[in-house]
Amino acid sequence: MAYQKKVVSGGSEKLNRKEFKIKKEKGKEEDVFILFDSDVDYVVEKLSIDDLPATINGDTITWINNFSIKDSHGNYVNGVTYSFLLPPGPVGARLVIFDGTNTAYFTGEIKDRTHNKKQFKEVRLNIGDPGGGWGVGG
Repeated sequence: MAYQKKVVSGGSEKLNRKEFKIKKEKGKEEDVFILFDSDVDYVVEKLSIDDLPATINGDTITWINNFSIKDSHGNYVNGVTYSFLLPPGPVGARLVIFDGTNTAYFTGEIKDRTHNKKQFKEVRLNIGDPGGGWGVGG
């Protein structure tokens, strides 16, 4: 089934000019945070995880959250690097990123980070329409 973007009303919260919270909606989703290096005037929207791919190379994907980042003209913001903070995955899981078209294992650096007194995994992304999840061998 082809992916259909569906905005979840009230699913994101602008905490300040650098930080956004994307709220969990259902199932195994979790709250995630988007942190920019400087003040931004972007719109961050929570997108549904419905219709995201269920597997990658035989691994089952547990989607943690899905969002988009747009500029004031409604264009996806690509090429602007930001931190994506998500809860740690299960032991042995690999981070999976969906860019609106393609699903791939994340190959960059994954750091441990404490944020708001909770443990997260931090990755740096520069795509305006990502979904993130954990792929576990099936």
